[in-house]
Amino acid sequence: MKKFLIGVLLSFVMFALSFSLFSGFSFFIAIFPIAVLAVPFICAVTEALIFFIDEKWGFKWDGAVVLGIATITTLPFYPSCVLVAPIYIGALGYYVGRRIM
Repeated sequence: MKKFLIGVLLSFVMFALSFSLFSGFSFFIAIFPIAVLAVPFICAVTEALIFFIDEKWGFKWDGAVVLGIATITTLPFYPSCVLVAPIYIGALGYYVGRRIM
């Protein structure tokens, strides 16, 4: 549980910082409440898939699962770099947060 919470926190911080760099202040404030709800949910789904793959097949494909979930999450936003890049950076933060522990 501690590994999950560190991953979610690092993912949210990296998403918020990169999103604030790519967008204006008003757009950041408009998206922030959605991000507060979406980031922990996406991290929970990612953690569930990692656990399922590890239990079912015994593979340690954490990086591939994190990248796959980030790709699925960004599909609706591909024409705009403003949301795609922060989602991938947030996924990288989650992966690094999982590796810290």
